[in-house]
Amino acid sequence: QNDCTWNVILYQSMSGDSEEGNSTFEMTGGSLTAGNGGMFYTTNTESTFVLDDVDITYADENDYFLKVTGNSNERGWGESGANGADCSFTAISQEMQGDLIWDSISTLDFY
Repeated sequence: QNDCTWNVILYQSMSGDSEEGNSTFEMTGGSLTAGNGGMFYTTNTESTFVLDDVDITYADENDYFLKVTGNSNERGWGESGANGADCSFTAISQEMQGDLIWDSISTLDFY
């Protein structure tokens, strides 16, 4: 069971299938269409998002634009209470809509 529904996720799974480090999502131009839920979610990692003039189509049930939080996922994405995200989000010539959510164990730099 997931904590939320998202379209793009950056996270550290802790299952041994990936190395620790900074997760990055960069998109220039083109279009991004949400199937359902919030657009961007990051948890249990350092993450960098860069959007530059992307045409975004949001889901009808758009809970958030960007969620930067810890999690209590049953899959074990870090230790609950210590698995926040450190996120840098840069938007260039970018239209956006929706809420930005972050918690006390996470950081967000929004440019």
